[in-house]
Formats: sequence, structure tokens, C-alpha cells
Amino acid sequence: MSQLDEYMNKPVSALVADSPRLISDVEKERHYIYSLLLMSMVAYNWNGNKRGVPDEIKPSPSKDYGLNQLLSTPEKPVKRGKFLSNDYLGHNIAAFAVDRDGFIIDFDFNHNEIFNSSVQHAEARLLNRIFSLNQIHDSWNIGSRTENITSYGQLLQGVTIYTSLESCAQCSGIMTLGNAKEVVYMQDDPGQYKIGNIMFRLTESKDPNRKALAPRPVAAKSFQFNYFAKLAEEFELFKKEQKTSSITSFLCTEKAFLIFLNAEDELASFNESNLKFPDEKLNKNNDKELTNKKVLEESKDFYRYFAEKGRRGTPH
Repeated sequence: MSQLDEYMNKPVSALVADSPRLISDVEKERHYIYSLLLMSMVAYNWNGNKRGVPDEIKPSPSKDYGLNQLLSTPEKPVKRGKFLSNDYLGHNIAAFAVDRDGFIIDFDFNHNEIFNSSVQHAEARLLNRIFSLNQIHDSWNIGSRTENITSYGQLLQGVTIYTSLESCAQCSGIMTLGNAKEVVYMQDDPGQYKIGNIMFRLTESKDPNRKALAPRPVAAKSFQFNYFAKLAEEFELFKKEQKTSSITSFLCTEKAFLIFLNAEDELASFNESNLKFPDEKLNKNNDKELTNKKVLEESKDFYRYFAEKGRRGTPH
């Protein structure tokens, strides 16, 4: 009997429910650090001009959403946001991949606007980049583990995808085809109808020695990432005030921007003294795996690289 047959006579709530997994305190700390990094990257590249740069638009009071109020002025300085005044490149959504040893492989952003396409999502672009790296034999850490990788369909075994917004059907499907381990997301997207949970449930194996084909979705609230709740709260207020459920419009607002900036502040001030498990790793038998202290160093080093050389829209 297939998993679909099993759920056919069950309530929808059983199919869309989060799949529970015990997350150790060590792993929660790692997730927290990587999540701070991802939000910092989004904050650095934030662009609020979804309706065009200010001198090119005449926003309607009922549909502006305050999208173009983020630009720094003498009366209202913006502390950061290097690319705020640029044309809109795509939605303020990013993703990166972390290999089984804790090293960050690569990142990408949503670029729907650049390519005039509704499928240029951050996760999809990221996975295409990773497959390209593999094809040109670039040196990234997962490539050193060939004993368990028999095809490109297993390339992402052990890889965790971090994304700032819950993944859609397209991106969940691509991650499934790559056999990714998990996808950790910073904010719910009601418009995706828990498709990641559904795909995970329908491909979950009853054999404890086999993983599901689809990556396990992990909401950041599961490791007490307080920015998850803050984004959810502000999004609910946005929907009531603006009479729209467009989450990409919400992700252009100053209130959303400030939440990401606060995460960037926290990463900047985060140091070894904040870690409860600095010398711990998930697999004590894996000599290559990073400790949590090294994960923090890796994240801060990657942020510096990203800000200096790895900007969105570039080959990085």
C-alpha cells in the first residue's frame, strides 16, 4: 500500500502536519546560527522597491503598502541596506545549502524580476547552481563522500537547505529529486498549503533505515528562533491593514526589514560566549564535521565573503 492510499481516508490535518523529529540541543544551536546568517544575507541585499524606484512611480495610497519608504533620507536615516535604492531584482527571499559536515556550499536569491519569470525561486536557483558545481568538479565538501553517492539523484544526501520562506511545490519537488535531507525555513507561507509537509508525508518510509524521498521541512520555531514568530505576527497585521495576503509585498515593508536587520545585529554580536555547546558536533565519529564554534566561524566568514564578493545576481 502506498503512502497516498494510507492517507486517503485520514483527515487532511494528518497529511499536512509537521513530521516530528527529536532535535538535539546541539543541533538547535547550529540551526539557530545558520538561520541568523540567512536573515543577515537577506537584510544586506534588501530591496523595497517592488513597484519601481520612487521617481518612476506614483503609488496609490491603497496599494502602496509603504514599499518605497525604506530609502535613507536626512530625516529618516536607514542604518543599513546597501541596495535599498536599486531597481527591484526579485523578492527578498534567499537560500543556502549546508553539507553533512557543516560547511556552506553556496547560496542564491529569488530573481523572478530579473528573468521575468515566476519560477526563479531562491531554492530552485540554488540547487541548479549546486548541480552545476558538481558537473564541473568544483571542490565542495560533499563531493569528497563518493562511497554512498551512486547517481546525481543522490547528490544532496545529507545536505540541509536553509530558506527564508517556506518552499513552494516547485522547489520542494527539486529538493526531492536531489534527495536533500531537510529544508529549514524562517517563515510560513500560507500560499503554499504545506506542500513540503505533504510531499514528505507521502514519501516517508516505514523502514527506519530509509529516509523519505522528500526533504523533511523544519520550521524555525522548532528551535526557538524568535524571528519566526515576529515575522508571523507582522504578516498577520499587514494582511489586516492592507487587505492583501501577498507575502512578497509584506517582504518589502519596513517592518519586515527591521526584523531581518535585528537578526543581522544579533549575528554580528554573537560570539563563542553565547554558545552553550561550542565544542560539540552532531556526529562525534566524524572528524571532518564542524563543532558549533566552527559553525559560528564558518557563518561569519561566509557572510564576509557574501558581502564582499558574492552578491545576488552574480556568478559568485
